[in-house]
Amino acid sequence: MAFILSISGSTVRSESKRLPELFQWHTQGMEVGDFASTRDLDYIVSKCKKCSVKLGLHTPLLRTDDRHGLLWDSSTTAWDELRRNLEFARDHEIAYVLVHFPYIWDKGGRNLGVEGVRSAVHRLKRLEEWSGVPIVCEPKLGPNRDPSVFMLLWSIGKQELRQWDISFALDVGDIYLASQKLRGRWEPLFSHLAPWCSVIHLHNVWAGGRQYYWTPVSPRGNVPVDKMMAYLDSENKDIYAVLQHNPHRSGGREEVGEGINWLLQNAGPWKDREGYDTWDGKYTRVK
Repeated sequence: MAFILSISGSTVRSESKRLPELFQWHTQGMEVGDFASTRDLDYIVSKCKKCSVKLGLHTPLLRTDDRHGLLWDSSTTAWDELRRNLEFARDHEIAYVLVHFPYIWDKGGRNLGVEGVRSAVHRLKRLEEWSGVPIVCEPKLGPNRDPSVFMLLWSIGKQELRQWDISFALDVGDIYLASQKLRGRWEPLFSHLAPWCSVIHLHNVWAGGRQYYWTPVSPRGNVPVDKMMAYLDSENKDIYAVLQHNPHRSGGREEVGEGINWLLQNAGPWKDREGYDTWDGKYTRVK
């Protein structure tokens, strides 16, 4: 069991003409969503199969799809959309489907509270069991960096989280910013959810005023990426370690490559990377 080095489609904004760039890093996994067209989706699915890359799909799959509807209310449209996504994932042997959850604000900005989250958890589990495809839930900051979702999850005991039996994707940047907003330490927020983490999103944070962006993993970064990864149980299960950054906040290929090398040498263990502890810039796949 080990970390599966993965790359996110966000590094190229899922732009049609840039999707081939995702394969230049010869990672073992990939997480992509927000496609401009079904043609782009089909390309990624086909290319990942050809290159033996494990693919996770980030909802919404298409830019025209509903991003938060299934969490705002009981609208059947959004849940039907997720059901279709899971059917597609099952038919194409997708590794997992990621949803932003819990999202605890309705369209008017009202906090829906823990009961709304509990009912949605049971619904997600039924869909997961029906499809046979793992659903991975990523808690996110709210408007103006609102950390309420992390406070809500912190208030739920580990016994109940164990009963939920859902997998989490932990975004190191969101948890880092949430801890700053709460004027506390990131460790309690992260460690509380770590036992159920199957995906971790890795990057640093650039913040200015109300804006913030993801920047590449770096030994000089402000987010303690390696320390967060050390909390995860990679010895007993595989965990997707997904590299992210906003492309306009990246120093380019050299900076990203430096971050990958630092990560490979300072965290781990890494799945299927024996003898490949550095990224050499070649367009080759490892295994």
